[in-house]
Amino acid sequence: TPAAKQWRHVVMYVENVNNATQIRLTTALEEGGYHGFYLDNVSISIAKYRRTPVNGIRILYWNIQCGMWSDQANNYNNFVAWLNKYKPDVCVFCEARSLYDEKGEWLKSSARTLESGWPALAKRYGHNYTMSCQKDNYPEMITSKYPITKLKELETSEVAHGAAVVRVTIGGKDLHFLSTHLWPADYARGIAEADRPASQAAREGDIERENEMKNIVNNLLSDYSGVDYLFMMGDFNCPSSVDEWYYNKGASHTDYLAQNYLRNNSNLIDVIGEYWPGNWLSSVNKDFERMDMFYATPKAYEGVQNAMIIVDDWTMLYQDSTVSGYLCRPSDHRPVLVDVKY
Repeated sequence: TPAAKQWRHVVMYVENVNNATQIRLTTALEEGGYHGFYLDNVSISIAKYRRTPVNGIRILYWNIQCGMWSDQANNYNNFVAWLNKYKPDVCVFCEARSLYDEKGEWLKSSARTLESGWPALAKRYGHNYTMSCQKDNYPEMITSKYPITKLKELETSEVAHGAAVVRVTIGGKDLHFLSTHLWPADYARGIAEADRPASQAAREGDIERENEMKNIVNNLLSDYSGVDYLFMMGDFNCPSSVDEWYYNKGASHTDYLAQNYLRNNSNLIDVIGEYWPGNWLSSVNKDFERMDMFYATPKAYEGVQNAMIIVDDWTMLYQDSTVSGYLCRPSDHRPVLVDVKY
């Protein structure tokens, strides 16, 4: 009879948790055979708990795929309950316009709930201020507990789905938010369908995104290079070379062009990449890429208290077999949440 295995006992203390904290326990298969563990004697205590630090703000970015299409038949009740659970102070939502019904059918403009309905929806999770920042079918919507002022906006001719900077004022402190949504395809814009395979083979979609980033950096971000607190976020539709350790694409891969230009020509810091170095946090369906990015100025990054891509019981992505196409529930992207002391 083989000798009985000895159990290893581990005591773990976790400090400074909040309602976005998640703990994942797993086994590492370092040797053959079966491995497992018991989780026992769990003790939770709360002392002087604060959701965010004094002089702090909770920021949420999320590509909600065509106006949170999957929850609109439910009057967005799940969406609102989820937001009330995490209680963000400022939200930036990408693809914030209703385009499909709950069956995945294209909606007529008159049936799109989230055309003019954002102010009423935002009030349900405590945000009295809203600001739309783009002009096409995939706009970004900023909602906030605090006043919002739009400062500058690029046209969709400069960036596929636009880009804008807004200012949110909290107790006399100005925080700046740059939202964007880059070109999504592997081929270049304006290419005839018959020519798209050749454009894709030439990696012209990557070059398109790099050119859009040049427009953002040189015609928008440069105007606010002196501010201490600026957060840039959006669906970049491309990965970062910060995650090359995971992708193994090669450091010079064209996939990295857009984000390399941003990192090489600004002082912005990739918050998730810097906060979780060497850890894989996917932001899209099937766990294959981190393309939903959240950048911050150095001063803003100094105040980061918590940064994560949320995977919980409602944001766990799945593709409904009854719905055709690419639509996922609740979205094909995951939310990014950052707590910052300022």
